[in-house]
Amino acid sequence: MSSSSKQSKRAGFALRTLLLSSSLLASSHQAFAQDPAASDDSRPPLVVSASTIPTSADIVANSVTVITAETMQREQRRTVADALATVPGLNIVQSGGIGGQTSIYLRGTNSNHTKILVDGLDVSDSSNPANVFDIGQLMTADIERIEVLRGPQSGLYGSDAVGGVITITTKKGVGKPRVSGSLEAGSFGTFNQNLQVSGSQENANYFFGITHNKTQNVTVSPNALLALTGVPNIGNFYDNWTYTSRVGADLSDTFAVSFIAKVIDSRLFYTGPNASYDGLADQQSRQRQQQVSTRGEATWLLWDNKIKNIFGIGQSSTNRNYYGYDASGASPYGYYGDRSKFDWRSYVNFAPGHTLLIGAESETEHMDSSPAISSINNVGTYAEYQFESDKRYYFVANIRNDSNQAFGDHKTWRIAPAYIVPLTDTKLKGSYGTSFKAPSLFQLYGTIPGPYGEDQNPNLKPELSTGFEYGFEQPLFSRRMNVGVTYFNNKITNLIVGLPNPSSLTDNYYYDNVSSAKTHGEEVFVSYDFENNLKVRADYTHTTAINEATGLQLLNRPKDKASLNVSWLPIERLTLTSTLIGTSSWTDTGRVSFSPEKGKQFTIVNLAANYKLTEQVDAFAHVDNLFNVRYENPVGFQRPGFAIYGGIRASSF
Repeated sequence: MSSSSKQSKRAGFALRTLLLSSSLLASSHQAFAQDPAASDDSRPPLVVSASTIPTSADIVANSVTVITAETMQREQRRTVADALATVPGLNIVQSGGIGGQTSIYLRGTNSNHTKILVDGLDVSDSSNPANVFDIGQLMTADIERIEVLRGPQSGLYGSDAVGGVITITTKKGVGKPRVSGSLEAGSFGTFNQNLQVSGSQENANYFFGITHNKTQNVTVSPNALLALTGVPNIGNFYDNWTYTSRVGADLSDTFAVSFIAKVIDSRLFYTGPNASYDGLADQQSRQRQQQVSTRGEATWLLWDNKIKNIFGIGQSSTNRNYYGYDASGASPYGYYGDRSKFDWRSYVNFAPGHTLLIGAESETEHMDSSPAISSINNVGTYAEYQFESDKRYYFVANIRNDSNQAFGDHKTWRIAPAYIVPLTDTKLKGSYGTSFKAPSLFQLYGTIPGPYGEDQNPNLKPELSTGFEYGFEQPLFSRRMNVGVTYFNNKITNLIVGLPNPSSLTDNYYYDNVSSAKTHGEEVFVSYDFENNLKVRADYTHTTAINEATGLQLLNRPKDKASLNVSWLPIERLTLTSTLIGTSSWTDTGRVSFSPEKGKQFTIVNLAANYKLTEQVDAFAHVDNLFNVRYENPVGFQRPGFAIYGGIRASSF
C-alpha cells in the first residue's frame, strides 16, 4: 500500500470518529508537600509521577494523563480498566467483561512493560510468567487519583517502566467526619455497594472503605465460536470485595507517619479451553484471587523544611487459586507471589526552584508455583535534579543503578526539558531516556508441565530500551482552548520470547533473549471549555509497533485510536457526560486456533448523568455501549453490549 493510501486511511478513521463525536455533542502520592487532589478543575492539575515532586501540568515535559476521583465519579467508571480506556496511547485488552484478565499496552510496548504502583508499591504478581498485575481486579471507589506517565521511566522507577508508569493513590480523610455510600444496580445482574468513613481531626486523618461489585451472566464467548465448538453459552460471573484503610498522624511539626492497607478478594467463573486445547470447555472454571498490599511511611523534615526525608516499608502479595475444570486436568492448582520493599528518599531544596532527590530501595520478590519456589533481591539507588524558574523553564534529569541477584548491575537515565515561549505561551517539550525490563522469576526459575508448558532459563538477561519524545502544547483564546502534538519513539532489544524447546517431549516452550521491536507514533489532542459549562476534549493516537524480525505490526496494537470526552452542566444540579472510544483493526492470536486473526475496528459510546437531589443525596445513571456494538477485544472474547445502570449516592454532609 502506498504512503498516500495509508495516510488517507488514517485520515478517514479520524474523520469518521470526529463526525460521530459531533453527534454526541448534540445529544448530550506519593509526595508529601501538597495533596495533588486539592486542585480543582479550573486550574491545571499537579503532576507527581513525572519526578515525584508535585509540579503543575502546564510546565512538565513528559506526557502525563491525570484522572481524578471527581472525573471517575462524573463518568461513573467502576473499574480502573474502564477509567484508563480513553488515555492516549494506551490500549486495554480485557478477556470479556468485568473481572476478566486485563492487559495494558502503552505506546505499543508489551503488556509487561508498564509499571503499576499503588500507593508507592509495585503490585505486580511475582508468580505470573510475565510478572504483571491484573488491573482488571482494581475498583475505583477508594481511589483519589490515577496518573499515567508515558515514555521510558526506568531512570527513576527501575525495571518494567519501558512504556511508562501508572501510579494509583488511595483516598485520604480530609475535613470533619463523614460517612458516605452508594448503591447501584443494572444489566448483567449487576449489584454494587460502597461504604466509606473518612475525616481528619487536629493532627490525624483516616479513611476506611468497603466496596462490593458483583455481575452475573456476562456473555463472553461469541456465538460463532460456540457454534464451532458445540458447547453451551455460559456467561461469566464475577464477585469482588475490596477493603481499604488509610490512617495518618502528624506527631510533631517535623515528623509524620501514615499507614495504608488494601485487600481485594475476588471470584471469577469463566469458560476455559477444553482438554485438547482445540475448543471451549462445556463447564466453567473458577478462579479465586486475593491481593493484599500494605505500606507504612514516615516523613521527617529537617533544616527549616529544606530537607524532607521519607522512609517506607511495604509488602504486596497475590494468591491465585483455580478450581473445577481446567485443560490440564490438574484441579485445583494455585500460584502465590509476594514482594517486600524497604525504601528511602530525600528531597533537598538547596535554592529556589532547585530540588535534588536521592533515594535507595531494596525489594525482594518471592514465588511459590509448585514445584518451583524461588526468591530474588534487587537494590536500586537513584538521584534526580529538577529545576523550575518563572513558570517558563523546566528541566529534570535522573540516573539510577539496579543491582540484581540474577544479572548484576544495570544503569538507566532520563532527561526531560520544557520551555514556555513568551507572548504565545507555547510549551515546547521533550524527553530522552533508557529503560529495562528484568526477566521474571517464573522465566528464570519456573516451570509449567506440558503439553504446551514452559521451561525455565536462568541465563536470561534484561530487555533493553531507548526512547524519546518531543512536541508542543498551545493554549488559545485566553486558555479556553488547548491543542498539542507529541511524537514518540522507542527501540526495544533483547526481548524475551517463548521458543519451542527441542529437548522437551511434551511441546514445551522455553524463554530466550532473541527479539527486538520498534514503536513510534503521534499523540494529538484538542480541548475547549465553552462559557456555558460545556467542556470537550478529543484525543487521537497513531501507533506503529513493529517486530523487527518479521516487519509485521505487533499483536494487540491497533494503529489508530481516538476518544472524545464531553461534560455539560445544563442546570446547576445536573451533570451530563458522554465518552466515545474508537480503534482501528489489529492482529491478535485466536482463542482456539492460536493462529493470527484480525480484530475488527470498533467505536463505542457511553453516557452518564448525575443529578443532585439534595445537598447530601445524588441520583445517577449511565449507559455503556449505547449503540450495542458487538466487538471482541481480545479476539475470541466478546465485550459486553448495551448496558444500563442506575443508583443513588448519599453522604452525611
